[in-house]
Amino acid sequence: MVDVRLRDAAGLQRATGSPLLGDIPFDQGAKAAPLIVGDAATSARAEAVRKLRTNLRFVDVHEPARVIAVTSALQGEGKTTLSCNLAIALAEAGWRVLLVDADLRRPKVADYLGVDGGVGLTDVLVGDVQVGDVVQRWGDKSLLVLPSGSTPPNPSELLGSKAMADLLLALRESADIVVIDTAPLLAVTDGVVVAVQADGALLVTQQGRTSRAQAAAAARSLHSVSVRLLGCVLNMAKVARADAYQYEAYRIATATGASVPADRATAAQRGDQGLPPVGDRTQELTRLPR
Repeated sequence: MVDVRLRDAAGLQRATGSPLLGDIPFDQGAKAAPLIVGDAATSARAEAVRKLRTNLRFVDVHEPARVIAVTSALQGEGKTTLSCNLAIALAEAGWRVLLVDADLRRPKVADYLGVDGGVGLTDVLVGDVQVGDVVQRWGDKSLLVLPSGSTPPNPSELLGSKAMADLLLALRESADIVVIDTAPLLAVTDGVVVAVQADGALLVTQQGRTSRAQAAAAARSLHSVSVRLLGCVLNMAKVARADAYQYEAYRIATATGASVPADRATAAQRGDQGLPPVGDRTQELTRLPR
């Protein structure tokens, strides 16, 4: 039997016809600690997310994507984890970030970030609450979270409604970057419905799980409705031992004894963490409609 699963970055780029913006290495500890905070903030996985953050800046410097839909071909490829970590990395760099859970069928953002997900996007769209009343600040960073809220009987219709379009327009004016976690493309139409309203989509694929045909079909579903595919991410990638060694060798010890990547420490010293803030990094997200 021929193995048609994606095994490397080159195969993913050929299948999707889009650039590779990041390859996130497999991390044995990611299941227990999926977020790149605490000890995981100095991991190779965290550094790969920061590299993705930087690469996103250069996709199109003349027309930067401020509303980004994160999706995948199949369920379980790590799109929600990546959405959360990308939002965290962007907030680390001083951007005012709003993370929206638009996977209304199997939402996980609230669970990963430890926020209350009982009221959120669905409730805003049906007019029960105002968005300014249900967004939640996360941690000490410039990051707000809009969880999915109540489970609706008609996710696709709700996500494609005028209320959703109006909401995204309002959020665009309230934050520097809006990251939207969406449903897998080959399972339901929800992901496409959201992506078509964003500035672009990021396609996440797990190495060794998704087939070339599935990745290609996911990319076609976006292109068919003129969604701007910003690029793809190879998740849980196998890293060559030599590359892993290079990363570990380039770490330096901080004053407290904890080690961080040398290039990140240098960036912090000069006030540049790869993606300069669009707005005032001391400004709160206070323009959300109420």
